[in-house]
Amino acid sequence: MEQPIAFILETTLNPGQQQAFQTLVPELIASAQAEPGTLSYEFFGNDDGTVVLFYERYANSAAVFAHLATFGQRLATRLFEIVTPTQLTVLGTMSDELEAVVLSMGPRYLHPLGSITR
Repeated sequence: MEQPIAFILETTLNPGQQQAFQTLVPELIASAQAEPGTLSYEFFGNDDGTVVLFYERYANSAAVFAHLATFGQRLATRLFEIVTPTQLTVLGTMSDELEAVVLSMGPRYLHPLGSITR
């Protein structure tokens, strides 16, 4: 059985886009909340508002594909006008099909060594 997969996407907020990002966040969350395979979808920022980190956790590769379909169709263009990705970290093991999609972003892969989740 495939294990959950998480992504940490670090981005820089494009100049003058703080308000646009704050407006978009509730839409991003509502969209992800409607996806049953999305386990966690969180945003973090630095003090000066120039860095935004996305933490996304999915039940499996199929759940990631479901998210990408919805996100790509409804929100991706707007988001990537607001932020510029700088680093993608993949936590866990993806299907070969998902890895082929993510490969274009030059991800860093970290594999599970042990954990406890409650």
